[in-house]
Amino acid sequence: MTTNSGPGLLGEPTRTQRLTRYWVAHPRADLLLIVPIVVWLLADQYSHHKLIIVSLAPEVRRSLWVTLIGTSGTVAGLMLASVSILISLVKTPLSNLDRLFTGKQRRGVGETILGGMPTLAALFVLSIVASVTDGRARQGWWPIEALVVLALAASVSHFSRVVWIIRKLLTVGV
Repeated sequence: MTTNSGPGLLGEPTRTQRLTRYWVAHPRADLLLIVPIVVWLLADQYSHHKLIIVSLAPEVRRSLWVTLIGTSGTVAGLMLASVSILISLVKTPLSNLDRLFTGKQRRGVGETILGGMPTLAALFVLSIVASVTDGRARQGWWPIEALVVLALAASVSHFSRVVWIIRKLLTVGV
């Protein structure tokens, strides 16, 4: 009796699986996040309704920046905890990492996990700058807000990448 090893089973990976693996292996693809942010800024310029954070009340903007400061710091701590999980997985004999990734890919896993720390640091610093400069102003300043939104989008993408890697490592181990 033969089994069907079509797409998604033990045969060829599906298109979604290939795209997901490409996204995980190529963090520079996050630069494509600039496109929707530019579209968002252009839509704001030509729209009668303000879509951007600039039009929010100062108290609301300041609350948003303070929330992002706390969240980015917390996620950075989670990333560091992910590194300790990765190190403990690497030290086990015939680790889950060996079953899931080749030698070159294993180095890429660590680089991917640590590679997002600069975007989290940028989000943290930009949120502090926005909180100090933009949080009390009557009208917000769109360049700093666009930078914060870009750093937020890159951080969310990177965090999703790390969660995907850890989920894969943990499911292989079970």
